[in-house]
Amino acid sequence: MSAAVDSEARPAATGSRISEYENEIGIETIREFLKRVLADDAVADQVNDLLFDHVVLGRLHPSVVAASLIGPIRELLEVATAEDWQAVADDLIAEARDLHGEDGPERRVGVGR
Repeated sequence: MSAAVDSEARPAATGSRISEYENEIGIETIREFLKRVLADDAVADQVNDLLFDHVVLGRLHPSVVAASLIGPIRELLEVATAEDWQAVADDLIAEARDLHGEDGPERRVGVGR
């Protein structure tokens, strides 16, 4: 059965889930996010190896593939340090400021005094 047939046979992702932070997140959003993350270069080789074992070699049941997909993501999250999260935050803040043409608080110190 081809991927297109598998996707067509599966019901459309409808509805949402409530996170532990009480945010409502659509199931389609969750699934699309996971597919984008799993396609990232940081984990793509591991994911492709897993899919090869299932599709080409027929070694793994689809439920085993599904349960294994979190592994590469979890591994990256577990090795990320506070320094890594701060670097990411700094980059995102700088990008947001550039996009909106705004100076941050540290750039406005002493302004108006």
